[in-house]
Amino acid sequence: MDTFEGTIEDITFRTTRIRTFENSLLNVPNSKIADSSVINWSKMEQRRYKANLRIELGTSIEKLEKLKKRVEKMLHERESILDEETIVRFDNINENGINMLIYTYTDSVGYDSYLAEVEDINCKLMRIIEEENIKVAYDTQNVYVRN
Repeated sequence: MDTFEGTIEDITFRTTRIRTFENSLLNVPNSKIADSSVINWSKMEQRRYKANLRIELGTSIEKLEKLKKRVEKMLHERESILDEETIVRFDNINENGINMLIYTYTDSVGYDSYLAEVEDINCKLMRIIEEENIKVAYDTQNVYVRN
């Protein structure tokens, strides 16, 4: 199935004209649009923020609990965050670290304002991690070579 992204400029009897994000003009037969799902981004009321933050395995439970509380507090203090949808949980432990799932919605729906919101949340997350002296985990692999 074809996918089309952009801003609709004109709808005629036979075609719909779409200005793509690359600034080209695309004429799509209405018969193709009629058989497709259409996402109307302009009617969006909220945008999702989701992050998976992996913490080193050796981090104490006290530090993990404090990190979780500080992240929740930071999100709840933001005017643009819709509190009833906020989830901050340690949802997975594996050989590469402890995963913290951060899942919430913001009322910043314009793409530029949403990206600014995400950037600000990420900077605040990094500041909290730094202040709590917590190490972020990375995928690692040990290789042993025999002679």
